[in-house]
Amino acid sequence: MCLLLLAGIAIVTKSLLLKDPPEEIPPPNSVIVSKLGGGQYKTVGQAIKDTQQGMKIFVRPGVYEEQLIIDKPVEIIGDPKETGKAVTIQNTSSACVVMKADRAVISGLTLRVRAGIRANILRILRARNTIEEPCVDISQGELVLEDCDISSEAVAGIGITGFGTSAIIRRCNIHDGNSNGVWVTNDATGVIEDCDTSRTSWAGIRIEDGANPTVRRCKIHDIKNAGVVARDKAKGTIEECDIFGIAFSGVEIRDDSTVTIRNCKIHNCQNHGIGFHNDAGGSVENCEIFNNSQSDVEIYKGANAVFKQCKIYDGRGSGIFVYDGGQGTIEDCQVFGHQKYQEVVIKGAEAFFRRCKIHDGKAGGVLILADAKGTLEGCVIYDNSFTGVWVRQNGRLSISKCNINHNDWQAVAGHDYASLVIEDCDLTGNNKGAWDVQPGCEVRRSSNKE
Repeated sequence: MCLLLLAGIAIVTKSLLLKDPPEEIPPPNSVIVSKLGGGQYKTVGQAIKDTQQGMKIFVRPGVYEEQLIIDKPVEIIGDPKETGKAVTIQNTSSACVVMKADRAVISGLTLRVRAGIRANILRILRARNTIEEPCVDISQGELVLEDCDISSEAVAGIGITGFGTSAIIRRCNIHDGNSNGVWVTNDATGVIEDCDTSRTSWAGIRIEDGANPTVRRCKIHDIKNAGVVARDKAKGTIEECDIFGIAFSGVEIRDDSTVTIRNCKIHNCQNHGIGFHNDAGGSVENCEIFNNSQSDVEIYKGANAVFKQCKIYDGRGSGIFVYDGGQGTIEDCQVFGHQKYQEVVIKGAEAFFRRCKIHDGKAGGVLILADAKGTLEGCVIYDNSFTGVWVRQNGRLSISKCNINHNDWQAVAGHDYASLVIEDCDLTGNNKGAWDVQPGCEVRRSSNKE
């Protein structure tokens, strides 16, 4: 008798557990999706299909194995209520979200793309995956993506592509990608702000093929490739970002791209902090670039960049290295405290320094060599462990209204057929005097204090 009673209780309990909870009444102009029942839908895809444009879709916690094709203006909101549990959209080999509407909003979701067969093979071979879709695929309209957690073992966490396509990405955590974190390409635009991008195998943010996004107040860190890459005539603005712990360059601008960088910190990168090359250009303003493993700043192969009011310091290479046909204009900057090589090196290139402070270099202040050309105007060069300014190998330098003082060797050295013009400068107080000029050098000097 007891056994029969227990069996009956078990059957009733099981039926109660299997029964859907009572249906929730949604707010006006909205529906509820709940995997466990209680909403109007059990899948997000069906809710998108059935609802009218302009509706809100509230999604309760759970793992939804599906792809969301957004083909109408809707708002999808992860709504854990008091549970604190994640609302996860998960897919394999292809996008979790495909944008096919003029505008939509997604917030509060965890979005995951798991590796398919191809991605797993490429990972084993340590090859870049460029075929499988990004986790969030934006190739039409404008998607607003807020407060989401995104990871992708495919081509990118977020892909924004195509002329007229845009996205606003706010407060998202983009991490652990098998390729790029955010990939903006093919003339797309967008705003990426207050996001954290980390632990991607390729670039944290990749901009290319004429794309023009703004990246603002983001942390980009612990990236296995470059922090930010702009290539193939890309544009963009990077401002108030903290970029650090990068395996290669913090920011790399290349291939006819032009990028503006403002009020950023770029540090602790295993290559250089910022690199402009292959005919790239742009401006860097009010930034701190420091403690990088190679030169903090490199400008080369036809690139032309302007630096204003920056602090460039404590790297293990040079502070600024302009070479191989590069051109730089550096104004009102401080360059100091580098461990190897001179604070500033211009080699086979051209650079203009105005009102800069160049000091406390472990291997000297400024080096001009290999047919390079340079101009120093109104600069202060002091407390360097070698020569304040050294010109050699047919280098040509014009120095005017500069103070070159308290360096361990001479204020100015000219070797190997160097050519110098030095006017209205203070060259006093250096440990080995004002000059070291070898025969064969051309030096014109006037109105200097020695």
